[in-house]
Amino acid sequence: MRAGFDGVEVHGAHGYLLDQFLRTGTNKRTDGYGGTPENRCRLLLEVVAAVSEEVGPGRVAVRLSPTQPGAFDFFGASDENQMDADGCNVTYRYAIERLNGLPLAYLLLTEPRWSGGRHDDDAEKDPGFNMPVTNSMTYRKIYKGVLMAAGGFLPSTASEHVGNCFDLVAFGRWFLANPDLPLRIQVGAPLNHYSRERFYTHEEDGYVDYPDMTGSFGKAGKYSLIDVSLLKTKPKARL
Repeated sequence: MRAGFDGVEVHGAHGYLLDQFLRTGTNKRTDGYGGTPENRCRLLLEVVAAVSEEVGPGRVAVRLSPTQPGAFDFFGASDENQMDADGCNVTYRYAIERLNGLPLAYLLLTEPRWSGGRHDDDAEKDPGFNMPVTNSMTYRKIYKGVLMAAGGFLPSTASEHVGNCFDLVAFGRWFLANPDLPLRIQVGAPLNHYSRERFYTHEEDGYVDYPDMTGSFGKAGKYSLIDVSLLKTKPKARL
């Protein structure tokens, strides 16, 4: 916060440390931080409470990635995916219910629509952009605060769901590749196609060379453009 940031997002998703505590496949502890859903959620809730106390109310958010049977396991962090009658993963439901009691800026739930990176360099073949929204729909009735969704959204599908399933959308791949993404969405301009092979490198490629529309930033013409409106398939007619 001393560096000038407005808030902190606690990453409790995608198989990272806090998520490993939540999942039965990685949390094999037998003490107060393992076993039951309540115990496996203990570290996450303690961390969020401690960070909230440090930086103040309304300045802390949490990212979670609830899973269901058949969902992709990030970094091998598997879970038995015990589900309740409402279609909620019982562990994540408990965590989200408890997060209602903390003064969060928002809760971000990622959608399980990633195909393991198989189509990340060809958005036209990525089925995730047309898979249904699940987590935000399922846990909206559980979480009472500001709910953000992420994962597999196009500008059009984000607009369709905001105010219904959730309150706002986070773009990852599209924002990384388009420094002027809000303006491009506003005017309906094509987007730079992202390059996943450059996501986790440490050079300028893939970080500071994606161009804006005016050519004042990045390297114009280096990346191909894509009309993302064409990625949304029309629902098949019922016979």
